Amino acid sequence: CWGLNDVGQASPPGGTFVSVTAGGLATCALSAVGAIICWGNNASGQATPPSGVFSQIDLGDTSACGVRQAGTVSCWGSNGNGMATPPSGTFTKVSAAVSHVCGIQTNGQIACWGYNGDGEGAPPAGTFEAVSAGGYAGSGFTCGVPASIGRAVCWGGSDSGRTSPP
Repeated sequence: CWGLNDVGQASPPGGTFVSVTAGGLATCALSAVGAIICWGNNASGQATPPSGVFSQIDLGDTSACGVRQAGTVSCWGSNGNGMATPPSGTFTKVSAAVSHVCGIQTNGQIACWGYNGDGEGAPPAGTFEAVSAGGYAGSGFTCGVPASIGRAVCWGGSDSGRTSPP
């Protein structure tokens, strides 16, 4: 890791990792055996993941979520807008932002939870191949790639054209 390291977020522990995700002031990685290891700021509990075997993780600003090996989602850290309280069901991918999280369910549809003041938690109908939640406090957005068209569609806050991909 490189860049700002004022709280240790760019100083990974030793080990072998298969993926890494960086949030506001913390970083988490998925080990080769599916365990989550986090470092950096833990003021909201975002660097204290649950134990278990995970297939995918994503760290937002003060919270994080991961897809367990069985497909259920576990989240930890700040829950101010409900972003650490995932819906039931099974998922293949999650993407965490500042105040909301979206995930692709095993049926291909997107489910979102947390803040929805800009419509960032209201995905269009259809099946998706990818999803990415983004934004900052008070202005969230989400983009996804529908299986049927293969190009990005976005929804939510449209500051600076964020919901208008080329």
